[in-house]
Amino acid sequence: MCVSLAQFTDTNRRCRRCTLSAQQVADASARRQENRVTMRTASSNVRRLFGGDASAVAVKNLSPSMLSNLLVSLEAVTPGVSGEILRSPSGSLRRVPGMHNDVFSEVRERSNEAALRLNGGKFDPKAVSRVELASALCERDMVENGAIRDPLAAADELERISARIDAIASGAMVAPPAGTAFADLPERTRKFYARHSMDETAALTTVSQRISDKLFEDVTERAQVAAAPRAVSPLVERLSAESVRPVDVSAVLTQAGLQGSDPTAGVEIADGVTLVSGSGGPAVLVDGLRMPVSADARIADVVGRIPAVDFDSLTEVPADRSASGVNAAVQSMMVGKSPRAQSMRLAARRRVIERTFYGDTVMGQSASSAGVVHQLPGKARAHTASALASRPHSSRHGADAEATTARIEGFDLSRHMRYATAARKEFLDAKVPDEIRVARAQEATLKRYAGDVPAEDRDAAARAGFRVRHRANTVASDYPGAQVMVDWTSTESVSPEPPGKALSPEHADVRSGGVRMVMAANQIAQRGRNPELCDAEVLVASAKMASAFDVYRMVNRDVTPRVVTATQTVPASYRGREADFIRDVFPTGGAFTTRGYVLGRRDGVSGSGKGRVRVRYFTGDAMPITGGDVIDTGTTFRVESATVADDGTVEVNAVADQVLAASVAQ
Repeated sequence: MCVSLAQFTDTNRRCRRCTLSAQQVADASARRQENRVTMRTASSNVRRLFGGDASAVAVKNLSPSMLSNLLVSLEAVTPGVSGEILRSPSGSLRRVPGMHNDVFSEVRERSNEAALRLNGGKFDPKAVSRVELASALCERDMVENGAIRDPLAAADELERISARIDAIASGAMVAPPAGTAFADLPERTRKFYARHSMDETAALTTVSQRISDKLFEDVTERAQVAAAPRAVSPLVERLSAESVRPVDVSAVLTQAGLQGSDPTAGVEIADGVTLVSGSGGPAVLVDGLRMPVSADARIADVVGRIPAVDFDSLTEVPADRSASGVNAAVQSMMVGKSPRAQSMRLAARRRVIERTFYGDTVMGQSASSAGVVHQLPGKARAHTASALASRPHSSRHGADAEATTARIEGFDLSRHMRYATAARKEFLDAKVPDEIRVARAQEATLKRYAGDVPAEDRDAAARAGFRVRHRANTVASDYPGAQVMVDWTSTESVSPEPPGKALSPEHADVRSGGVRMVMAANQIAQRGRNPELCDAEVLVASAKMASAFDVYRMVNRDVTPRVVTATQTVPASYRGREADFIRDVFPTGGAFTTRGYVLGRRDGVSGSGKGRVRVRYFTGDAMPITGGDVIDTGTTFRVESATVADDGTVEVNAVADQVLAASVAQ
């Protein structure tokens, strides 16, 4: 009989709600004995397979519920190794205990009175540290035994494994309370981020990423079962009723144009699905995905490949599943309003849509604009997204590989990168002597925007790389008396190697691979800052770029302003409205701020044409890289002139705030 939690006594043994029968007690005792034998077998096999005593002891110290997490991690390194670890002397395979119900936490919940009553007196599971340590030690033995044949790759992997072990000892592996600043971390943790490179720090999420991949696959499989057809739009339903032949994509775009709609802006063909006509061909937009389609593709097939995924079925634990198993872990990652759960749902929805869209067969169901679902003619049954994704091979010659949506341990990786960047900034502030620092002028304070430019136009301009600023921030008001003479036609040759020397490891990486890193880091400006929906490469590249610019701006160097020419894209909402684009974003004498990193060249070589913006930036803070220069994100410029050329190119000349501030100071 259930009783109130307030009636519980302080002793855990006296807090049982139900009395166990003798059979249940015997079954639990036998299960514990079976788990102990399994753990001894696993520890013995690890010592026999890998030859390391430390790894065997680490596996032996795991609780039985953590063994499956370790096996998931090791399977990613050497497929099939879990079977050898679980094999008993008789040749049979031992049963794997249930997965831990929270594989990402280190301590038990004790934040409130109810949790304190339930978990008081219990030891912390330390699931993260123990599984991470056991996996790192086993991986080190596996690499030393030849799991990676390339000696250079093996050496790099051993360095990353050593960094993971050091992170466990330093306390950097476990997430601190939310909102903890770098200065509030323990000293040993701060020193860890200071002595390891960002590439080594990025390896700290390796094991949790492998476990997350396993859970994400389970979530995706469950979500695929709930896939349903989307209701078509009234336009598509009307065209299908009026036409004798099957309606294709080009017919929908043509009819939308005849009705006064702009096909480039998008035509709704189903609930949440927009069909657009771009320069590269038609495409569909859904849930943040852009997927290309053929102009002659049947619109019914296109809609049939984009199912609607409902997560209402995941809000309760099924009665036939144990609440302490992997099902509870999936529940915790899918249900709720936390950023992690919302990101998981969006990523799973995108994964299901991509798998279905690039599959072989459309769904066997369709839905009218009123939401009535019916079977398509000639289909024996409805093909769900689960069936579409279950085939290991696609007859469309590998088109399934285009489904690239993944989920990473973005919040953890973003935290590590943020602390690593803060450690390098702390070093620069405290250790760099004044003799080698560059003197920088004080730039004017910018006002918060208030004006008549619509929010959607400002957002479109920001995604294109330009942040609209307040009209009151003019050169005359912010830098009175500033005089800068600029020869906008001046050019310099671009050397194969960037001049100067690298000032830090991150600066060296940016100098050699700046173009690739800029393209990766700019995805944050284009797609948002949700770390769960970015690639790991994006977060690492963004941290390296920020750290490289921190040291580049601080250390004494050649600060002579130069003209750096860059070509960017006019936002789609401003196509055909170039005059409005100049008026809103580039008012003469006004300001704009870069959103994302800008790639440019000093030799003036750049693209042109309708739909492009050619900006000549006059700045002394552009960082030389291989093949050009990079301008930092968040750099403010003042517009000297902005016009539309005869070929449709928007021509902008802009001077950096730092150049104007230095002119006033002199």
